[in-house]
Amino acid sequence: LAYDEDHARIRLNKLGEKKVAATDEISNGNLQARVDIRTGDEFEHLGNAFNKMRGRLNRNREIMEEKID
Repeated sequence: LAYDEDHARIRLNKLGEKKVAATDEISNGNLQARVDIRTGDEFEHLGNAFNKMRGRLNRNREIMEEKID
């Protein structure tokens, strides 16, 4: 049981680190940053939702830039 708990904790930390890294990239203006999480569970769903949000932000920025030009 202790191994399973340690394994789960390590997995959660790695997933969190991926999300934090992508969030930092986006907050610095890199709207191409993506999260690649393939776990087949709610973490993958969260990663996909994050990428969808990033895509919408990127598209909205493109539209705004087109209107400015």
